[in-house]
Amino acid sequence: LVFLGHILVGLLGARALDAEARVSNEVFVPLPLGGHVGLSTRGPSAFRMRLLFEQRLPIDTVFVAPEEADATFDKVAGAWGQGIRTAFGTLAVTYKGTLVLMGHDGNILTESHPIIPGSCAGVPNMWPSGGKSVGAKLAVSDAGACCAACSGTSGCVNWAFHPARDASCWLGRNVKNWTWSWRSVTGR
Repeated sequence: LVFLGHILVGLLGARALDAEARVSNEVFVPLPLGGHVGLSTRGPSAFRMRLLFEQRLPIDTVFVAPEEADATFDKVAGAWGQGIRTAFGTLAVTYKGTLVLMGHDGNILTESHPIIPGSCAGVPNMWPSGGKSVGAKLAVSDAGACCAACSGTSGCVNWAFHPARDASCWLGRNVKNWTWSWRSVTGR
C-alpha cells in the first residue's frame, strides 16, 4: 500500500486542492471498482487507512492505540482524486484507485497499484485465536496466495499465513480474537 504527503501541490498547483472544513473523524473515498477507503489519522503523526468492501469486514487496528490525540486534517479534493492533508503530509486516493502518500512538502513519496475489491489487507505478526476452520491447512507461497485461497473458498472470512510453519495457510470464519505471532499475517 502507498501513502502520500501534501497532495500534489507542487505538481498540480495550489488550486488543484480544494480544502474543506477541518475534520477529525474519517473520510470515505469510493474506489472505481467498488468499495471505499477510509482515511484518517492515528496519534499525532500517523495516517490510518481502512479498506472497506461489502464482502469483507474491515480489520480494525486495535493494537495501535497511542495516548496522544489524533492529528487534525483537512479533507482535500481535486482533478486527481480525494484525500486528507495534515501538517506532516497527505494521503489520498486517485480516481484510478491508487493510494498516494506525499510528504509535508507536497512531493510524492510512493504510490500503490490500483486497489481492487479482491485486494488483500493483512495485519502482521497476528494469528487468529478460536474461530472455525473451513478446510484443511494449505501450503502456499505467501500471504497473498493465502488471501486468494480464502476468497475462493466458500464460507471463508478469515485467513492466516505463517511462512515458518511449512508455509501454512489457515482458512476460517467467526474469529473473535487474535494473538501475537512473529512473522505471521492474518486478514479478512
